[in-house]
Amino acid sequence: IKHLPLLLFIGLAWGQEDLLIKKAESSIKFKNGQKLIIRYTNVESNVIFNTEGEFKSVDNDFLMISTENVIAEKISLSSITKITVPSKIPTNISFIKGSCSGAGIALIPISIMAYEDPLNLMAVPLVVPMGAVLGGLASYIVPKLRKTKVYLIQKDEWKIVND
Repeated sequence: IKHLPLLLFIGLAWGQEDLLIKKAESSIKFKNGQKLIIRYTNVESNVIFNTEGEFKSVDNDFLMISTENVIAEKISLSSITKITVPSKIPTNISFIKGSCSGAGIALIPISIMAYEDPLNLMAVPLVVPMGAVLGGLASYIVPKLRKTKVYLIQKDEWKIVND
């Protein structure tokens, strides 16, 4: 009775399955909690759906994914046509946040140099605004460099391996 919670936790962790896709000699494993966008076709109505959420597990021939509205949506593995992994870089970095970050980063070397010689603090009125402008511009440029990885689940492309 004393070790029952530990045994239950080990059993729960052991039962979690990852999603494995393969193409030729390369393979990719998606872990529990990873954000995915799944494109699949409903066989009965022949309608294409896109579902975005966190991967939970693979249960028999179904992919379990939790979305904002549903705790665990079941998607048939055979109906999946595309898996997209969104970038982890946020898209909504504001100019103000970027400029504050740039100004803070610009202050770091000045603070280090001012420890040696306080006259280096005279550079603050020049360096901090330049750092703020560069940080603000970077907040617009960096989100545009977002890369999303797309895996097409087709005959000659990636295929889902369900062991």
